[in-house]
Amino acid sequence: MTQGERGDKFYIIIDGKAKVTAVSPDGNPVNLSTLGENDCFGEIALLEDTTRSATVTCETQCTLLSITRENFSKFLKLEPKLLEHFRALMQQRSGNTPTTPKE
Repeated sequence: MTQGERGDKFYIIIDGKAKVTAVSPDGNPVNLSTLGENDCFGEIALLEDTTRSATVTCETQCTLLSITRENFSKFLKLEPKLLEHFRALMQQRSGNTPTTPKE
């Protein structure tokens, strides 16, 4: 999953470890976090209908479960409390994304 791509899937890490990075407005790479078993990613682009805000790269061999945009939306309609959970997670992660420096 690469920063700037259109988001079409949500992912859950079943096994393995992945690194989350983003390119800051000044063009420098920034390490945001490391994800492992049972962590998820890809929700921001699906919830906001926007491009990917970060790049996720497997650091070890990973087994991932992917859920299409359509099925992710259906799942959230069936379990509305999960939408609240993902919105909170999105807010937390958005705070870790490099932003344009304030003048």
